[in-house]
Amino acid sequence: VDGCAEEALIDLAAAGAWSIPNPATKARDLAEKSLLRYELTPGDQERYIMLESIREYAQNRLERMGLADAVQRWHAQYFQQLTQIAAWELNEVNHEIWLRRCELELNNFRAALRWCVRHAPEIGVLLAANLCDFWYLRGLLTEGRAWLDELLDKSESRSSDLLIQALLAAGTLAVHQGDLTHTILAANEALRLSRASGDQNGIARALHCLGNVALYQSHYAQAEAFYAEALPLFMARGPRAYAAQVMNNLGLVAKDRSNFPRAIQYFENSLALRRTIDHKRGMAQSLLNLANAAYWQGDYDRTAELATQALELSRSTGYTLNVSYALESLGMTLLKQQQFERARAALNESATLFTELGDKKGMALILIDLGALARAQGHWAEATQLYRRSLKLCVQIGERRRLAFGLEGLALVACSQASYAHAVTLLSAVRALRSQAGIPLPASEQDEIDQALAQARDVLGRAAFEAAWTQGGAMLLDEVVKLAIGEER
Repeated sequence: VDGCAEEALIDLAAAGAWSIPNPATKARDLAEKSLLRYELTPGDQERYIMLESIREYAQNRLERMGLADAVQRWHAQYFQQLTQIAAWELNEVNHEIWLRRCELELNNFRAALRWCVRHAPEIGVLLAANLCDFWYLRGLLTEGRAWLDELLDKSESRSSDLLIQALLAAGTLAVHQGDLTHTILAANEALRLSRASGDQNGIARALHCLGNVALYQSHYAQAEAFYAEALPLFMARGPRAYAAQVMNNLGLVAKDRSNFPRAIQYFENSLALRRTIDHKRGMAQSLLNLANAAYWQGDYDRTAELATQALELSRSTGYTLNVSYALESLGMTLLKQQQFERARAALNESATLFTELGDKKGMALILIDLGALARAQGHWAEATQLYRRSLKLCVQIGERRRLAFGLEGLALVACSQASYAHAVTLLSAVRALRSQAGIPLPASEQDEIDQALAQARDVLGRAAFEAAWTQGGAMLLDEVVKLAIGEER
């Protein structure tokens, strides 16, 4: 390596970085000497790849010259500043460009974070927190949380801004993994600090996070209150994608309460806002929720049409979580249309993705769906096992709405196996749960429940039926779950 090339390598050796964005003349000179490799990335961005042997050589020279720490700090600060821009841009018009850019920089992010753990945890906390949406979008929830936990543990800073950012990121990632206790603690502390400092964006994000927890647990009035307070704050100053997400979530509250006209209005408003910034992954989510609203109203052709659009859009953007839910929606539509093998293929693919993502809420849903498929095919033992696995998961993550569907599924299995008193007890308990939680059974599902109850009444007789019904209505929720999980039928 000649003297000029060595100087250029040392200037560009970014402490473990594997590639160099925004190349200067020195990078081009090095590429001509075959010391760097040049390529064009999507969007025609020039990029120079540093071979491992060359990187190690430059790193060793930096260390011998006593410059390694300074260059590594520069590297970490550069990417912390880049992720600060990315945190906004991932939710605005240029989100696809910035998502690709973050993907290209992932090795650089990891190299910077590794160095920050040992030398500058405060820089690393902000870097990891800024990547919150990226960790989520690429299914790297566990990695994102691990970086935040380790860096916060190393940090001695008590900066309000740093803590707010870290708490919001950690809480957001935790809620997607069903760790609601961690989310509640983190979001409440972020809300307290944000109100104290007047950080309106922090207030909005903390309220949104707490609303997500309440929605997760079917506490709909509470969720609606959090979202209603957050929405005008996001509309005034936050990224438009966040405002659209809150609209979407208000639609979910209305959908779960079976207020479908209101839900559809929220979903359509969310879709319209997302279209203004060409937010494809958000558009896919809105389309999917419109599909689900059609599903619960029994319009399966419309469901299939919208879910297919959502699936295609999600695949095109690489949005794995939405692909999972779109496959789930299509699978259940195929089940309703009695296309059992196609339904199983879609549901199994969805289950695989939920498992890979570590999404417990999604797994609770897909287990119920697979239980329904097994029940439709008369596979009673398989259906029972699947429903019970879902119940255990629902209890673990505090998911009452899906818990209700799982209990109803087990009751229908029991009825099919002539365990009528057990079925009536479970259905009575679920009726009480739905009433208390404000989560009515969608009308499209009511006929099957009514038919099961009518059959049980005919077989048991009035007195035995009423005794079983009274027993179920008086049970506590944990007693109902133990009854459903612990009894073999």
